[in-house]
Amino acid sequence: MFKSKEQKFKEIIHLSSNDITRISYSYLKDKELAKDVTQNTFLKAYENFNTIQKKDFIKYCLIRTAVNECKDYLKSTYKKRTTITDEEPLISVELKIDEKFIKQLERKKIRNMLLSIDEKYREILILYYYQDLSLKEISSLLNINENTARTRISRARKVFKEIFDKSGGI
Repeated sequence: MFKSKEQKFKEIIHLSSNDITRISYSYLKDKELAKDVTQNTFLKAYENFNTIQKKDFIKYCLIRTAVNECKDYLKSTYKKRTTITDEEPLISVELKIDEKFIKQLERKKIRNMLLSIDEKYREILILYYYQDLSLKEISSLLNINENTARTRISRARKVFKEIFDKSGGI
């Protein structure tokens, strides 16, 4: 039985929303803004859903749209007139430390290290390691040469390692 456009799109949202929100957060460093960008991304994708033919191409389009939405927001005058804090509320910790809590702290530390590096390096690390995109896909997505992507990821790893070593590891 054939799925309707709405059913197909709901499935795409279900499969992609966390990734798009994560990418948006990496740019904006604000959860609510990242959710707004994610919503705008899916709205634009829905409006152009009939023009997207290949299933594999949908993820690429969503990521590209989210990145552009983030960059547009960061350039906007609204952003320049408002103050955005990237501070998250402190986690209340009970005396009992378990493995799950330690892993949460490790992920938070890694995320904060990622957020502290230059955008072009953060962007490529997230796309490569978190989104599992190949260098060829990343170069196409970012409109850069594949060799540039290779160089950029090499430099990004080096910068991340320096930050990691300075912080004393995890």
